[in-house]
Amino acid sequence: GGNYLIGGSRPLNGKFAFYIAKITDPATSIESEVVPSSFVLHQNHPNPFNPETTIRFQIPEQSDVHVRVHTLLGEEVSSITYNAVPAGEHIQKFNGNKFPSGIYFCTVTATGTQNGSVHQSTIKMVLVR
Repeated sequence: GGNYLIGGSRPLNGKFAFYIAKITDPATSIESEVVPSSFVLHQNHPNPFNPETTIRFQIPEQSDVHVRVHTLLGEEVSSITYNAVPAGEHIQKFNGNKFPSGIYFCTVTATGTQNGSVHQSTIKMVLVR
């Protein structure tokens, strides 16, 4: 048993910072981290979106994370790098206010800080004005 809270993001200096959720067992008051067993990039939600969407991913180990959004032609329109992101589930918001309607791709790359293992996945996102 226990209460399960999944992590997310919170505003920090105008950007979103990651945090990992904790599980607290009310009987013992012991906290432990929720650590996924593999790298997963979930489909953004909502999709199609206007103008904002949520990108959710899981990393199984502390990693340097690079979130990149690009057009069908490969033009990068957004790029953010976070260092030493803890293992767990994380959320990144993407705002398409400055971009025209169309198909975009989001690639998340996570490089383990301990062993250098690289995980990467790409999703298709549709911005509709």
